[in-house]
Amino acid sequence: MAPSRTICGKMFSTRRICAIHEVTVCNMSPENEKITKLGVKFKSCGFTGCKKLFYQCSETELERHEAKHKVKQGPVIGWSSLANQQFPCAKCGKRFALKFTRQRHEKSCNKIMVLD
Repeated sequence: MAPSRTICGKMFSTRRICAIHEVTVCNMSPENEKITKLGVKFKSCGFTGCKKLFYQCSETELERHEAKHKVKQGPVIGWSSLANQQFPCAKCGKRFALKFTRQRHEKSCNKIMVLD
């Protein structure tokens, strides 16, 4: 099977993977004939005004995305208050609203938490 090139110029080994990339990253419509021929299914974010689409098999990505909507608040960029950031780093004590964000941080954190 020959590699497929996306509308943004990236190459993928299959047309299916190429189609998933074009819809989820390049914002191509899932109703595009090229996509519907492949039978690739997508799920949309459940929040009003958000048009982001996710490949049917990527439930975790959709859950992570929707969790970000749930913790956002305030008129500006304001993320939730520290009281709602319930996932502290075991190394430095920095708090995170999302568990996976804390886990990503902990992989590179080299600070040691000082207890008073």
